[in-house]
Formats: sequence, structure tokens, C-alpha cells
Amino acid sequence: MNDTVSKKQHTLSLQNREKLDITGVSDVPAFNSDEITARCDWGTLIIKGSNLHMETLELESGVLKVSGRIVALIYNENSPQKGFFKRVFS
Repeated sequence: MNDTVSKKQHTLSLQNREKLDITGVSDVPAFNSDEITARCDWGTLIIKGSNLHMETLELESGVLKVSGRIVALIYNENSPQKGFFKRVFS
């Protein structure tokens, strides 16, 4: 079965490490001036930097626009986190 068929399109556009436009965002569960966590069908995106501001967040259309000093973009899989003992004994 092809997983990509049911996933929403996801794009990133980074300009001069100061402006980031993202599409395909379904949720932003956590944010502060140093880190923003955005969920999409392709994984969880962690945006790290300083003086980060969410200029636009439109979950209906999946658009997130961020400004500030962006130093890292990190993807994690969408799988739920396992507890310590589940990781050790699985």
C-alpha cells in the first residue's frame, strides 16, 4: 500500500534563515521564542532558533509562517513516544 497517496502536500520555503513558510501543517502543539513544534502528515517538524514568532497560523488551510533567527529544522516520525520500560523490553 502506498502511504503517500493519503498524505497532504507539505512544503517548506526558507528565506535567509529569517522567514519560513510551511504548508501541510495540521497542529502546533508547542511553541516559544526558541522552538516551535509543528505536526504534519509527513512527521513532526521542530523549528529551532531565537526570537521565533508565528506570523500566521491557519490550520484550516495548513499554513504556518514563522519569522526570527532559524538555526535548525528537524523532522521526527509521528509515532507515539514509548516509555522507558517499553523501549528497554521491546
